[in-house]
Amino acid sequence: MTHFCLSKWFQNLPKNNTNEFSAGVRSFLNNNNNNNDAFLAALIKVVAILIMGGGEKDDLKKYHHRRHPRRGGETTFRKRFALYFVWFLALSVWTSWQISNRFMTKMTMHEDESNTFQNKHKIVLSHERCDDFDLDENFSFSTSSPTKCTCERGYGGAKCRDAMCARQCAPHGVCQYGYCLCENGWKGETCDVPVCEEEDGVKCNAEHGKCTNPNFCLCDEGWYGQTCDVRCERGEFRFLEQKCVCESEKWVGEACEWARCEQECSFHGECVKPDVCECKFGFSGKMCERDDLSSFESKDRYSLMNAGGTVAALTLSKDVVEDEKGWRNVQKWTSHVKDEKGDQPLIKRSFISKLPLPEVDELGMDRNTNGEMMFNTCAIVGSSGSMQRTKPGEVLDEHIDQIFRIDVAPTGAKYKDVAGLRTTFRVLDRDAAETLIERKDLVDPKNPRLRKFKDTKLLLWRAESYELFPLLKTKFPEDDWDIMSPDIIAPFIEKYNDVKKELLSSSHSSTADEHHLQRHQAPPSALLTLALAKRTCKYIQVWGFDFTSYSYRAQTEESFSYFSSPAFEPNAYENGKRDFEYALLRNVALDAEDASVEWCDVGNAEKCIAKAKTFQREDEGFGDGDGDP
Repeated sequence: MTHFCLSKWFQNLPKNNTNEFSAGVRSFLNNNNNNNDAFLAALIKVVAILIMGGGEKDDLKKYHHRRHPRRGGETTFRKRFALYFVWFLALSVWTSWQISNRFMTKMTMHEDESNTFQNKHKIVLSHERCDDFDLDENFSFSTSSPTKCTCERGYGGAKCRDAMCARQCAPHGVCQYGYCLCENGWKGETCDVPVCEEEDGVKCNAEHGKCTNPNFCLCDEGWYGQTCDVRCERGEFRFLEQKCVCESEKWVGEACEWARCEQECSFHGECVKPDVCECKFGFSGKMCERDDLSSFESKDRYSLMNAGGTVAALTLSKDVVEDEKGWRNVQKWTSHVKDEKGDQPLIKRSFISKLPLPEVDELGMDRNTNGEMMFNTCAIVGSSGSMQRTKPGEVLDEHIDQIFRIDVAPTGAKYKDVAGLRTTFRVLDRDAAETLIERKDLVDPKNPRLRKFKDTKLLLWRAESYELFPLLKTKFPEDDWDIMSPDIIAPFIEKYNDVKKELLSSSHSSTADEHHLQRHQAPPSALLTLALAKRTCKYIQVWGFDFTSYSYRAQTEESFSYFSSPAFEPNAYENGKRDFEYALLRNVALDAEDASVEWCDVGNAEKCIAKAKTFQREDEGFGDGDGDP
């Protein structure tokens, strides 16, 4: 701005004027304002002319009169104003020049310091690597050859400042800082791997499909569905509906894998082909309608339920162990349980004497001196999924005195209608006892002594469970634990094995049935519970042991057990491990000579419920309720 004002002021100076002032100013203007020294000298000359009289001052006057002829002359006020104005301009230019010089000096010093710091600490400002020396043909260092420069991996272009990727990222990604940034649904070093496992996405079945595009599975032959986990064995798969449509009404299930049979094989067999039944043990006929055990002799049935005759005690107590006959029965029943070395019996008299047993047997026959049964009405409740249809829970709670349950089948509000809330006896084998020990959710950490099985007597019967008895008493100290007396167990198991051997070797069973049932049958907890109830109850109902077939559950979405998921299906062993026991249990219940036992399945559930409603539940019973295991 200062240069512009001076230029306007002096632009009409006389060209032929040889005055020293005019020459100084003109030399600055002709130098394009780049020579600060010439500019400063011109300004100093102006100040000198104005301060000193004559000479140059006269020339300045003449110039002034030529520019302003009407003003007459220079007044004292204008001289002073011009003096101050030129002095201010000179001071401004000089100050700007000093500041500019100091700034440039600082920048030069900072650049020198930055270069020194970078050299000292070897800071890399680019991704280019250059060799300072090269080897000539004599393997000597040569400085004459041109310097070789290479870029770091992932960079290229001028001075190696452009990010580059080793391989092309397209078409599903872009190169960023030497790496491929992938689009949604793609992953991998070059964004060439589709993703089918994102949240809310499709996860391909690893065995039967492959992810070929984001959330799209290419299925192997014979497999269908979004995730390649659907078979369609007897039908056509419709992709838009994502389901298999069966070829006929004789096939059902998601994959049309289950055949349908008339009358559902009477609920005593498995439908393997349309209208072709494979019957369970104890049943035969086209639709498994014939009960082969109906010819089972009544004397064998009676001896099974009353094995051992009259016994002194039903549960093990200290007075039973102290009796010599009682101890011999315990010793006989537990002789097969060996110690860790496997050569000596584990259950010795010293071991039994240390068990926290009750002083006397609470269920002993000595309570029935008049020969009457202890309880009027009882029910043995299993875990069949068919109870979801019969729903006897409310009737059992309100009208039946004693409720016997097997192992750890749950109760509680969730199963109130199906199985009821109350439990007075639980008969547990070793597997069930181990499950209770392992489960941590059964103990309240704030109140560990809280009873989990309220008003319930828990009965262990397997000889292998004796060693678990102290652990159970420690974990559940306030609950009522007992061991069933060998006086009733040993004779029952002996008779049970004889009956099983006889029935499996007769015409009631095929060779395949005999092989399977001999080797893969679970301990008969339900049948033993019935034998126990027969000694203590006047009337007994048996619920929840009529397990249905695979095909029926596939059609109705009925669960295998009343507390399992409809999607759960046991393996062949789990499904058949109680076939013999339940067939025999049904036969004993149906053919009870004194009508003291009633078999309650889907077919006669209404009859059983109607009869139970005729009973008035006694207020005084062995128990009133149960926790949920």
